[in-house]
Amino acid sequence: LEDGEHSITPQVLNIEEYEDQGLKIPQPNPTRRSKGPTDHEADLETSNTATLLSVGVIFGYILLGVIAFGFVFVQEHEPDVRWSIIDCMYYATLTYTTVGFGDFALDEEDWGAQLFNALYAILGIAIIGWALNVIGQKMVQEQVKALAAAN
Repeated sequence: LEDGEHSITPQVLNIEEYEDQGLKIPQPNPTRRSKGPTDHEADLETSNTATLLSVGVIFGYILLGVIAFGFVFVQEHEPDVRWSIIDCMYYATLTYTTVGFGDFALDEEDWGAQLFNALYAILGIAIIGWALNVIGQKMVQEQVKALAAAN
């Protein structure tokens, strides 16, 4: 190929010279089909128990927030303020998902409540991340199984 000033010559790869340098060219095998899960795939298999456990952990974490926010921090330190169970669930969920609209707030003077609130949010991020990972893995595995069954 020439563009007036430069000349470009395509080079053909010499496989023998390439392998003499200690480099290997991978040989694809597109016809290889696995009859069952490999050891690695079996290790990654997410059970229904793990999926249910992750959902249970999310609801348990919300319950912990309801108890802590509704019956310890708000009722104990602010007797004139009453949060319903729904309000506590709402606040706990918004706190651990770090949304926080600001329509509910703990007493700013109660440093114990503020510390718990911060730790609850940080731990909640980790818990929701783990749970969504487990649930997402299960969903992907079910889709792969459905595609394998369709082929």
